Amino acid sequence: MQFMIFFSFDFLVSQSFQARIGNMDGVMVTYHNTERIFGFQYISLDEMDGRLFGTTPGLGNKVFRHCVSLLEEIIEEASSFFPEQVCRFNSELISHSTCLLAHISLSYVLLRRECLERFWRFLSSLKSGTGPKRKYLSRN
Repeated sequence: MQFMIFFSFDFLVSQSFQARIGNMDGVMVTYHNTERIFGFQYISLDEMDGRLFGTTPGLGNKVFRHCVSLLEEIIEEASSFFPEQVCRFNSELISHSTCLLAHISLSYVLLRRECLERFWRFLSSLKSGTGPKRKYLSRN
């Protein structure tokens, strides 16, 4: 518990969400530099939630569910705006002294339908074993 002062808000949010995604009760943290490991610490979800949200029970789970539902809405909106397109989704948390902002950017890649179909046919041929065989170079 003595090392918790070194963790930033961003770190605790990301680790708390990662633990919830993985259905874990906490995370194991390693304190290290490039040459040496200084120690380990297990941080439970309850400990992280206490640091992030105070003493209100269940608030961490509520925030997580709300963020996931917002992400689902963003993805559904992007999918309806760019139907049958390949999209890239990037997000970044920006921490200020009074609030946490999420910067989200969405870009799409235009691919012709024929290219996508050809790619899927290629992948299915690899699965079935009828696709091109890998050639190995011999050392002669």
